Amino acid sequence: VAAALVVAAALAKEIGITMLGCMIAADVVLVPVVVTGSYDDHHTTQSDAFCCGGAAAAVAAAAAAAASPPAPPSFLRRFYRLVSWAVAEEPKCMRIAALAVVGVGYVRLRSWVAVDQLVRIYRKVENPIAFSQSPLERLLSTGHLHARYAGLLLWPLHLSADWSFECVPMISRLSDLRNALTAALYTYLTVVLIAARPWGLVTTWCRAAAAVMAAGQEESGGKKAAAKTKEEEEEEEALRLWAARWRLFVVAGLFVGPFVPASNVLFYVGTFIGERLLYFPSIGFCLLVSELLSGVLLWAAGDNEATGDTQPPTRVAAAEGAATADSASAGARASGQSGGEADTGDGASVGVAAAAGGPAAADGTIAGQCPSRGSSAVRAGGGCAATRDRLVAMRRIRTAATYAVIAAVLVFYAVRTWQRNWDWRTEEALFESAGRVCPTSAKVQLNLGILQRRRGDQSAALRHFRRARTIEPGYCEPGYWIGISLVNSGDPQSGVVELESALGCKYVAADALKALHTIYSVLHSNSPKDPNHVLGWGRLLLRPELRQLAQGCDTVERAALMAAQLGDVQGVASAVHLCKEALQQQQLRDELLVGLRGRDTGEAEAGGPGLVSDALTPVSPADGPEGPMQRCLEARRPVYHAIATAVSLGRRLSDSPRVLAQMYKYVRQLDTMPYCRLSSSSSSAYPLEGTATATPAHMHLIHTIQSTSPEDPWLQAEWGRTLNAVGRTQRQSNIAKVKYKGNINKTS
Repeated sequence: VAAALVVAAALAKEIGITMLGCMIAADVVLVPVVVTGSYDDHHTTQSDAFCCGGAAAAVAAAAAAAASPPAPPSFLRRFYRLVSWAVAEEPKCMRIAALAVVGVGYVRLRSWVAVDQLVRIYRKVENPIAFSQSPLERLLSTGHLHARYAGLLLWPLHLSADWSFECVPMISRLSDLRNALTAALYTYLTVVLIAARPWGLVTTWCRAAAAVMAAGQEESGGKKAAAKTKEEEEEEEALRLWAARWRLFVVAGLFVGPFVPASNVLFYVGTFIGERLLYFPSIGFCLLVSELLSGVLLWAAGDNEATGDTQPPTRVAAAEGAATADSASAGARASGQSGGEADTGDGASVGVAAAAGGPAAADGTIAGQCPSRGSSAVRAGGGCAATRDRLVAMRRIRTAATYAVIAAVLVFYAVRTWQRNWDWRTEEALFESAGRVCPTSAKVQLNLGILQRRRGDQSAALRHFRRARTIEPGYCEPGYWIGISLVNSGDPQSGVVELESALGCKYVAADALKALHTIYSVLHSNSPKDPNHVLGWGRLLLRPELRQLAQGCDTVERAALMAAQLGDVQGVASAVHLCKEALQQQQLRDELLVGLRGRDTGEAEAGGPGLVSDALTPVSPADGPEGPMQRCLEARRPVYHAIATAVSLGRRLSDSPRVLAQMYKYVRQLDTMPYCRLSSSSSSAYPLEGTATATPAHMHLIHTIQSTSPEDPWLQAEWGRTLNAVGRTQRQSNIAKVKYKGNINKTS
C-alpha cells in the first residue's frame, strides 16, 4: 500500500518517488535485523536478534550436548540457509527488494512514456552552473547553492519567487567568504554521519549473515556464543547510538534525499534555486528542529526539578572548612545524578561521607551538600542556604531565557509566514518582493518591466528591460519587450529594429512576428501605394528561422508588382532578386539535408522541415534543379519588368504591346505549370491571423492586367481559371465565354 501511494505521489509530482528511498533508509538504519539461530532438520531451538548497532546482545543457538560434535554443513547448505533467512525469516529484506523493484519499474515506465527523463532545454539565465567553463567554479557554486537552500530553511528572511541569474553570483575563488557557509553545512552533515557509525550497520548485517550460515554448529562444551557485557553500559550506548542513527535517517531520508534530484549533483536542472523544491526537505528540517527544541525543553525541565523543595545533591561545596578540595570534587562527581539519588556501587558516597569527618548528619544531610529547606543546619546558619537560593534564582532565569528564545523562534517563523502569504496575494506584490530580494536577476527585472507596462509607465518599463539585457546579454526575451515599449513610446523605427532582432529568439519569435505584422499593416494602410512597407514585411518572412519562405515570396512579388505600377524598374529587380536569392539558399539547405539523411529519406522529405509549402507540386527529377516556386517566379519576372518599363515611359498597360505579349506568353506557360495559380503560403510555422492564406502573386498580376483590358477574352478566361483554382465562383469564366463569342461575332 505504501509503495502504491508513493507511485501515485510520483505521478502527481516527480519528487514523490524519493519517498521510496526514505522507506528503504528507515528499514536499513532503524529496523533491527532478526536472525533465527538454528535451522535444525525438525525444529528451531532458539532465536537471535541483532539490533541495529548492537543494541541487544546476540544469544547463540544452543542444542543439547552431544557426544561428538556434528560435521560442519557444506557451503551450499549454508548458502541455502542464508537465502531462506532473507526470504522467510527477515521481512525487511523482502520489503527493501520490493521497494527497489517498484522504483526501477517507475523509472522504466517514465522512460518509456517521456523518452528523456532530464530537462535539457535551459539557458544560463535559468542555471548558470551548467554553463560555467571552470570545474572549480562549478564545484564551489554548487556547494554554495546547497548552503543557500539550507539557509532558506533556517533563516527564511529573504524569499523570492525567482532566483535566476544573477541573483546569487557564482563563486570562482577559494578565498570567497561565502565558502564558509558551505563548509559549515557539510561539517554538520559529516558529524551526523560519523556519530551514527554507519559502518556498524555493515558489521551487523555481516554478523547476522554469519550467524545464519553457522547455525547448527555448536561450541564445544555447550558454551554460549555471545559474551556477557555490562547491561547499563550497553543500554546507555544503545540509546545514544539509536538517537544518532535516527538523526541520520532524518537527514538522509527526509532532508538530503528528497533534495538530491534538484541539487545539480547527479545532473543539471533548469532551476538555480526554487523555494518550491524545499517543501519536502522542510519535513526533515522541522523534525531536526523539533528534536533540538525538545532537548532544550527537557534540560530546562530537569533544572526546574532540581530547584524544588526536595533538594538533590549539587556541585556546591560545603560550608567553610567542611571538606577538602579533593573530597569536595569527589562529592561533586557523585552528585551529578538527575534523580537526586547518590551513585552506588563505585564507593563515591562513602568517600564523600568520609571527607565530612563522619557519617550523615542528624538532619539527613551529607557533608559537601546543602541541606534541605527547614533543616536544623539551615536554621543554624544561612551560608549554604544563601548559596543555594542564588543558584535557584540563576537557574530560574536561565529556564525563563530558554523558553523566551524558543518562543522568539516560533514567533519569527509565524510572522515571516504571515508576511510571505501577503506577498502572494497578487502577481504585482509577488514580483515586487522578488525585486527587493533579487534586484540583479535578469528574469526579475523583465517581470518588473512587464508590471510597469501594465501600469502605463513605458519609460520605467524600458529601464527594467534594458537592465535585464545588461545583466545577461544572452537573454533574448527583453529585446521583444524593448521593441514593443519603443513603439508604444512613439519611436516605431527603433522598435521595429528591436522586434526584428527578437525574431531570432524562439521564445518570443511568434509574438514578435505578430507585432511586426500589425506595424507593417498599419504602415501599408497609411501608404497603400508604397511598396517599401510590403517589401519590408516580405523580407522578414524570408528569414530562414521563420520557415515562411512561400508566404515571403508571395509578399515580395506583390511588392514587385506595386513597384512596377510606379515605373520603378530597379525596385522590381531588387524585389525579384530578393525572392530568388532566398529560394537558392533554401535549395542549398535542402541538398545538405538530403545528403545528411540519405537520398531516400531526403526525397521523402523534400524541402526540409516545413520550409516549402505542401500546396506546391513536389519536385520530380524531370523538373530539373529549380523548384516550382522558382520556375513561377522566373515566368512572371518578364511581365513585371515589362509593366515597369511601360509605366516609366508613360504608356498605358492596355496600349503596350510588350506587356500584352509577355502576359500571353506567361499564360501559355501555365498549361505546364498549373501550380502557379495556387497560393504558395497555405502553411506557416508562425501563422498570422488573416495572412496564412494570402492572395498569390499570380492572382494580383492577372487582376492588374485584366482590369486594364476588360474586353480581352483570353485574360478574362485566365482570370476565371484562377478564381476556380482558389475555390472562387465560375461567374468570371461565363463572362469570359460571352466576351469571347462577342469578339468572334464582331470578327465575322
